[in-house]
Amino acid sequence: LQSALSYAQDDSSRARAHYEMADVLARNIRDTPGALPHAEEASRLEPCSDTHFLHGRILYWNGAYAAGQEELEM
Repeated sequence: LQSALSYAQDDSSRARAHYEMADVLARNIRDTPGALPHAEEASRLEPCSDTHFLHGRILYWNGAYAAGQEELEM
Protein backbone atom coordinates (compact mmCIF):
# COMPACT_ATOMS: atom_id res chain seq x y z
CA LEU A 1 0.00 0.00 0.00
CA GLN A 2 2.82 2.40 0.72
CA SER A 3 3.97 2.06 -2.89
CA ALA A 4 0.43 2.94 -4.03
CA LEU A 5 1.03 6.43 -2.68
CA SER A 6 3.99 6.87 -5.01
CA TYR A 7 1.88 5.88 -8.03
CA ALA A 8 -1.08 8.13 -7.21
CA GLN A 9 -1.26 10.88 -9.80
CA ASP A 10 -4.08 13.08 -8.48
CA ASP A 11 -5.74 14.02 -5.20
CA SER A 12 -8.52 11.48 -5.62
CA SER A 13 -6.03 8.64 -6.12
CA ARG A 14 -3.89 9.84 -3.22
CA ALA A 15 -6.97 10.07 -1.00
CA ARG A 16 -7.94 6.49 -1.89
CA ALA A 17 -4.43 5.21 -1.17
CA HIS A 18 -4.34 7.03 2.20
CA TYR A 19 -7.83 5.74 3.01
CA GLU A 20 -6.85 2.14 2.29
CA MET A 21 -3.59 2.50 4.24
CA ALA A 22 -5.43 3.94 7.26
CA ASP A 23 -8.06 1.20 7.12
CA VAL A 24 -5.52 -1.62 6.94
CA LEU A 25 -3.32 -0.14 9.66
CA ALA A 26 -6.22 0.49 12.03
CA ARG A 27 -8.40 -2.58 11.55
CA ASN A 28 -6.03 -5.33 10.42
CA ILE A 29 -2.72 -4.41 12.03
CA ARG A 30 -4.21 -2.53 15.01
CA ASP A 31 -1.79 0.38 14.59
CA THR A 32 -4.22 3.24 15.19
CA PRO A 33 -1.50 5.86 15.85
CA GLY A 34 0.12 4.93 12.54
CA ALA A 35 -3.25 5.03 10.78
CA LEU A 36 -4.17 8.51 11.99
CA PRO A 37 -2.03 10.60 9.58
CA HIS A 38 -3.34 8.58 6.64
CA ALA A 39 -6.95 9.04 7.75
CA GLU A 40 -6.37 12.77 8.20
CA GLU A 41 -4.87 13.09 4.73
CA ALA A 42 -7.66 11.06 3.10
CA SER A 43 -10.26 13.24 4.79
CA ARG A 44 -8.46 16.42 3.74
CA LEU A 45 -7.99 15.36 0.12
CA GLU A 46 -11.44 13.82 -0.38
CA PRO A 47 -13.90 15.12 2.22
CA CYS A 48 -16.88 12.76 2.09
CA SER A 49 -18.86 10.62 4.52
CA ASP A 50 -16.53 7.61 4.11
CA THR A 51 -13.30 9.48 4.81
CA HIS A 52 -14.84 11.47 7.69
CA PHE A 53 -16.21 8.27 9.22
CA LEU A 54 -12.86 6.48 9.06
CA HIS A 55 -11.01 9.54 10.38
CA GLY A 56 -13.49 9.95 13.24
CA ARG A 57 -13.34 6.28 14.16
CA ILE A 58 -9.54 6.30 14.25
CA LEU A 59 -9.50 9.52 16.31
CA TYR A 60 -11.89 7.84 18.74
CA TRP A 61 -9.76 4.68 18.93
CA ASN A 62 -6.77 6.91 19.75
CA GLY A 63 -8.62 8.48 22.69
CA ALA A 64 -9.49 11.78 20.98
CA TYR A 65 -13.17 11.31 21.75
CA ALA A 66 -14.43 14.87 21.19
CA ALA A 67 -12.53 15.29 17.91
CA GLY A 68 -13.64 11.83 16.81
CA GLN A 69 -17.28 12.60 17.55
CA GLU A 70 -17.03 15.88 15.65
CA GLU A 71 -15.54 14.13 12.63
CA LEU A 72 -18.19 11.38 12.76
CA GLU A 73 -20.93 14.01 12.67
CA MET A 74 -19.63 15.64 9.47
